[in-house]
Amino acid sequence: MDDDSDEEFFNGTRRPSGMPASWQGRPLRSGRGWHWSDPDNPGNSVRLYRGDPESEDEAEQGPHVVVTADGLLIDDAGKPVPGSTPPDD
Repeated sequence: MDDDSDEEFFNGTRRPSGMPASWQGRPLRSGRGWHWSDPDNPGNSVRLYRGDPESEDEAEQGPHVVVTADGLLIDDAGKPVPGSTPPDD
């Protein structure tokens, strides 16, 4: 996610491949991306962020994805992070 065509993902006009058709989308409250969630389990979600070059957190400066499963953050290896909480977007 790093070119102008990716804007469709951040504004919700394009559903990422593999995203279940039943999942519902809405803009992030921050206005910086899109939030997809499982209507049958709100603890399952995917957030797509444009990134914020002004962020103090280097990982949040560029486009990034945050995945949760059963309310836990999922790390880069696809494993749940015990005790984690999803971002308040």
